[in-house]
Amino acid sequence: MKLRAMMSCSLAVFELFAVSCGSESTGSGPVTPPVPQLATLELTPSQRLSLFVGDSVTIQCVARDKDGRVMPTAEITFSSSLNSVASVSPTGRVVGLGAGSTVITAQSGSVMATNTVAVAGLSTVADARVASLSLDIGQDVPLTVTVLNPKGTVLGGIPAKYVVADPAIATVTPDGHVHGVGFGQTTVAVTVDTVTRTASIRVAPWPQEPDAFSKVTERTFSKLATTANDTAGIDGWDAHEEYSWPNISIVSDPTAPRSPPNVLQALYPAGTQGGTDSATPGRLLRALPDLTQRVYVSVWVKLSANWHAHQTGTNKVLFIWLKNLPRFFLSAEGPDASALKPTGRLQGTPEDILRHREQLFPNVNATRVIPGVWQRWELVVKANTPGLRNGEFHLWIDGIETANYTDVAYLDANETGAWNLVDIEPIWGGGGDVVTTAQMMLFDHIYVSRK
Repeated sequence: MKLRAMMSCSLAVFELFAVSCGSESTGSGPVTPPVPQLATLELTPSQRLSLFVGDSVTIQCVARDKDGRVMPTAEITFSSSLNSVASVSPTGRVVGLGAGSTVITAQSGSVMATNTVAVAGLSTVADARVASLSLDIGQDVPLTVTVLNPKGTVLGGIPAKYVVADPAIATVTPDGHVHGVGFGQTTVAVTVDTVTRTASIRVAPWPQEPDAFSKVTERTFSKLATTANDTAGIDGWDAHEEYSWPNISIVSDPTAPRSPPNVLQALYPAGTQGGTDSATPGRLLRALPDLTQRVYVSVWVKLSANWHAHQTGTNKVLFIWLKNLPRFFLSAEGPDASALKPTGRLQGTPEDILRHREQLFPNVNATRVIPGVWQRWELVVKANTPGLRNGEFHLWIDGIETANYTDVAYLDANETGAWNLVDIEPIWGGGGDVVTTAQMMLFDHIYVSRK
């Protein structure tokens, strides 16, 4: 009995020791941290997004636990409430597909975050720009309206509504053509979709004449000088130069737009050869005051309906002389009479000598010179600062801006000079070519001013 009791005691002590040792081992081993619980999803960008059809943006999503710590292994899915408006990839890339609004949702388990995406169609009107207009009484000039989508791309074929503030000064047709009624200034309101913009309309006898210019001459072509001393009725033009030319004359044209019926005719008889004296029907010269830096000219011109354009493309209309040289002239440019471009031409200037830029073609509107039709030419030229390319050439045909150049060098660095002469000298072409059937260039009512 005593031996059995001692053995039981020993076993009890051993079990107690074993339990004690196991408890110490557990207390000193690694402790498994608690599993973090997802609390929030954060989207970047978080504000409402705006896209155009075809554009894309990537939405970043960060998962955080309740203590704000990032959970990089959290599984996140993306979805769009309207896939026809925008789709979203598994990585959060959103692509605009159609105009409208959709909600992009990021989700991990039961936690979600959303952002709204608005998609604008490329045909949505966001803005309209209306160019101011200057015209004469009786003149019809279309408004220039540029319609833009939210991306700044020009939209075409968008209808507009037009309202003129004072119909006693100008009226406007449903298709946007303004008609001059009386001298003065008014405005036109142009509405495109929900966008309304206004522009000024000025009706004046010399619409494109800059402010503060002084009149030099206004001639109706009611007569030509008949002798070298016949200065009456020609408003300061050079009688000695014009009276002796055989192929310029005053003829009747009841369709003349400003001073009918008398107009100036320059005749090119059949057999006229380009590059010879016969290609110059005549010359009418008007001197400009000293120190003239800017010149404005308004004149109506008509080529005969059978006009044969010179093969070189040069069909000269009139010159403006600078520093006693014919450095600038207007040309109905082109070898094809059905596609003549009203063009400024340079000769003997730094532009054509050094830069090989002889022609200042239409660079605003692709206006054409139309044989058989009276067209009003208005131009402004400005001499450059010697050595700088800051001279100017501006041209309007029937009130439509055609050319706008502000980088012309008429004078080089070693020259000084001013505009000194207006010269109606409609030379046909350069060298070669022959006029097969008599043709004419007609002029009605020229006005010149300067500054």
